[in-house]
Amino acid sequence: DTLGANMNDRIIGHMLRDLGTERFTITEFLSNFTNGSGYLAVDLTHVFSLSDNMVSSMIGYNSKKDYAPQVNLLYLFSLTRKIPVYFRTLIGSISSVSSLVLSIKESGVKDVVLVGDKGFYSDNNVTELEKQGKEIHYILPLKRDSSLVSYDVIRSGDMRKFTGHFVFEKRPIHYYSYDAASRKVFVFLDEKLKTEEMKDAIQRSSDENKSEDE
Repeated sequence: DTLGANMNDRIIGHMLRDLGTERFTITEFLSNFTNGSGYLAVDLTHVFSLSDNMVSSMIGYNSKKDYAPQVNLLYLFSLTRKIPVYFRTLIGSISSVSSLVLSIKESGVKDVVLVGDKGFYSDNNVTELEKQGKEIHYILPLKRDSSLVSYDVIRSGDMRKFTGHFVFEKRPIHYYSYDAASRKVFVFLDEKLKTEEMKDAIQRSSDENKSEDE
């Protein structure tokens, strides 16, 4: 009231609509925050909307398996500044890695090393990342049954065949590396985790045998 600002719905609606059309101005402003931000975390979240006036709201995949129309919002968060430094609205039916690549390019972030989880890895995603050449590097964990993973060194039982080791959580982790399909693959051996998983497997087998006997 002191500033005489008109905050009615119509005025706010026009302001937001005008702001949304100035994408270049928005990205130019956000570049002040992405530059020098160091490590960034990516978050892709969805917002459901049944509005007939929102063209970006479309049926798409989400982790909750709710197939109502949605809009995808992609954010880059600065882990050093502890704030969001970039955002982009995506059509609800789009959640591919190509959208992430375009967003990274638009944000102006350089020297990118993309670190994902097991759910991110797929042949299509990796192919799309490798099209970027040296602009985007990646580190992605493989599923244990991946055809790219070779367990020959572990099966040999010869620790001299491992490339090296390091300490994690006060326990030694051994590893070896090799080239596969023009990519560098690292395999890690955690003896403690191996023992725990073996114990769990034996316990499950024992429980199943008891159930069959009963």
